[in-house]
Amino acid sequence: MKLRLAQPPLLIDLGRIKDLSYIREEGGQIRIGAMTTHYEIESSELLKQICPLLPECAGHIGDVQVRNKGTIGGSLAHSDPAGDWPAAIIALNADLIATSKSGDRTIKADDFFLDLLTTALEPGEILREVRISKPKGRTGQAYLKMHHPASGFAVVGVAANLTMDDDSRICIDWREARRANDRERRRSRCRRR
Repeated sequence: MKLRLAQPPLLIDLGRIKDLSYIREEGGQIRIGAMTTHYEIESSELLKQICPLLPECAGHIGDVQVRNKGTIGGSLAHSDPAGDWPAAIIALNADLIATSKSGDRTIKADDFFLDLLTTALEPGEILREVRISKPKGRTGQAYLKMHHPASGFAVVGVAANLTMDDDSRICIDWREARRANDRERRRSRCRRR
């Protein structure tokens, strides 16, 4: 809206809907409400233990004020190619739950980001939740960002999620992603060490 790319006739503030702000482990998944702030993700002990890519990525977002007010859902729904979350969410193969008066719809992260500032959310839908399968086995995750010196936005942000077999010799799965509008790269077979 600030850039006049969208001029909706009506705005609804979701900030007071506390049921959309949470981080929990449920049914083998990590579930994060869309109104969960970047700071809540950055400081979550649960996420630091189970999925350290998320707190690491959150720590790279903006400054303290942005991390305390900005939300994962708002950032994902905005789909800014210089944003930090899209690469992490794609690398983690997340499911994004959209909701509307018609009910819920699950969108794979690979299918959520359509183009610059464009997502698969339909008119009347909001992003309600991010679901990530709890990592199994030996998993390594990282987020790296080269930021613009003036704005702090990512010139390039790269997230990686690697799963090894029990002997740490064979890569079972590897995903990396760069930006919201880049298609993720996936390798299901990797070379032996």
